[in-house]
Amino acid sequence: MTQVTETDIRDIKDLIQGLDKKIDTGFAELKKNIGDVEKKIDHIDTRLIEVEKKIDKQDNRLWAFGGIILAAALGTIVKLLALPNP
Repeated sequence: MTQVTETDIRDIKDLIQGLDKKIDTGFAELKKNIGDVEKKIDHIDTRLIEVEKKIDKQDNRLWAFGGIILAAALGTIVKLLALPNP
C-alpha cells in the first residue's frame, strides 16, 4: 500500500475547497436566476389580469349588444301583432 503524504492531503484539501467555492458560486447564480424568473412571472401575472379585465369589458359589450338586438326584435314583433287587420 502506498503511503499518504502531506502533499497528497494538501491537494485533496485544495480540491475540496475549490469544489466548495464552485458550489457556492453555482448556488448564488441559481438564486439570481430564480429571482429573475419570479420577476417574469409577476410581470406575466400583471398582464394576465389586464387581459381578464379587457375580456370582461368585451363580454359586457356583447351582452349589451345582444340585449339591444333582442329588444328591437321583440318591439318589432309586438308592433306587427298590434296592427289592426283590415
